[in-house]
Amino acid sequence: MGNRISLLLTGDPNDISLNLSGLYGYQNVVIHTAQVLGSGAYGNAVKATLDKNPCAAKILHRVIVDSQDPGLSDFISRFEQECQILRDLKHPNIVQFLGVVQDPSTNKPILLMELMKDSLTHFLESSPTDIPYHVQVNISHDIALAVAHLHRNGILHRDLSSNNILLNASHLAKVTDFGMSKIAASNPSMTRSKVTQCPGTLVYMPPEALRPQPRYSDKIDTFSIGVLLLQIVTRKFPAPTAASTTREDPSSAWGEIDVPIPEMERRKSDIVKVPAYSGFLPVIRDCLKDKSKDRPTAAQLCQRLGQLKSTAVYSGSRSALLFEGRTELHDAAERGDVKTVERLLSTSVNINSRTEDKGHTALLLASWKGHVEVVRLLLKAGAAVFIPDKDGLSPLYVASCNGHTEVVDVLVKAGADVNQATTKSGSVPLGIAVQHGHTETVQRLLEAGANVNHQNKNGQTPVYSASFKGHTAVVKLLIENGADISICDEIGASPLFVASQEGHSDVVDILLEAGADVNQATTEDGVSPLYIASQEGHSDVVDILLEAGADVHQATTKV
Repeated sequence: MGNRISLLLTGDPNDISLNLSGLYGYQNVVIHTAQVLGSGAYGNAVKATLDKNPCAAKILHRVIVDSQDPGLSDFISRFEQECQILRDLKHPNIVQFLGVVQDPSTNKPILLMELMKDSLTHFLESSPTDIPYHVQVNISHDIALAVAHLHRNGILHRDLSSNNILLNASHLAKVTDFGMSKIAASNPSMTRSKVTQCPGTLVYMPPEALRPQPRYSDKIDTFSIGVLLLQIVTRKFPAPTAASTTREDPSSAWGEIDVPIPEMERRKSDIVKVPAYSGFLPVIRDCLKDKSKDRPTAAQLCQRLGQLKSTAVYSGSRSALLFEGRTELHDAAERGDVKTVERLLSTSVNINSRTEDKGHTALLLASWKGHVEVVRLLLKAGAAVFIPDKDGLSPLYVASCNGHTEVVDVLVKAGADVNQATTKSGSVPLGIAVQHGHTETVQRLLEAGANVNHQNKNGQTPVYSASFKGHTAVVKLLIENGADISICDEIGASPLFVASQEGHSDVVDILLEAGADVNQATTEDGVSPLYIASQEGHSDVVDILLEAGADVHQATTKV
């Protein structure tokens, strides 16, 4: 390779320009060492030009090349291995290998690759709005396809992270950075590999890779995919809690032992943000299993993520990608103009187009206003039933909010998910209907399978909200349908507590009759229903609580 390459001179002292003389089918490459795209443990990715076409080049850090430290030779070996791995891999979801040339000044390899538009990390952090659902699915599926291809070829990536997933302008995802990859050709079954240290980025690593002498299989990569899925859906960089806690153990020489914390517990704050409707949650849970044998293979992940592309949510997300601004169809739907809607639907109008300001579809506007005939027309013409606006409000959610029970019924029959939680607060249609006291709408949602004990991101259930608002009939209805009145919010406040706080004596009566604990205090400061009712001056509630056996001597930690 070396004797076919000659050094050319350019006007920029930071450039390396080489005459390839037909190597890999190319004539010239110019490597712009000062135009850094990204930096890793042992090298920089920089911009390059290959026969006047833009590409990327990966070069070793100068400090590694110049060092006499034998320990740094491992970085050079990894880089050479990455060049070899990428040379032999061809897959649409793996960054394309273009060639390897030698740096004339160091005699070390330079890896040439296709130039991608963005890293997944930057894409998620810089997007001003939520990532469209179909884009989330596409990226996730692309990653799984790439990893499955690696595993079929006896390669473990071992360092999957959002920094090592690159995207092109169409959001096609490609896996890169194979410096930590392990070739397992001598062990085709890839049962377990023993190494001396955790190979990849810690927050993406499974429990078995965090041990002093880690042993792991190809399931190390499927665990990392699970973390990536969580990051893609929530747009939050992984920040799990500590991997273990200590527990007293007299038999231990130190008097205590480390106890592992389950991964689902470590990542709970992110997992609760995954919308139930998305289909990602069960996949993420399986990928994050503590025992590697319980996790799916990359091939199984390909199948499961691919199935999400056939869902109505995916189709609706794709069709909603076009923002056309407010159209005549939006106006007609909002005012309930049936004749105009019928006329427009007979044309080539985009029925699922969204307004640029709020992201409203015609169906959402008609649902908000309660125009049931327009809703029927739009659904019959193929309107997607689940497309939320930019605030996460779906047609079913806004209809439930305004108590348009007939519209709710039509949407449910058209396939709307009654448990879809797309708002930032984690609220669902049942929750918003309860808040506004729409008893009939609440009844219809319950009949359609709404989760009576759904908790929003503050831990509040429908019966909690109804108790707080004093909606007596709704409280009764929820209890009749199995509401758990013992579930508290994030500070430990129960439905009875908030009803007592707000002075809703009728609700207090109903809750006590249903078996509410009259002395259940908040976990935050130990305040009881009796204490808060007394403090707020609700004498009628105080009388009811005392008659029910409230403890007048119950202590509180509130100052």
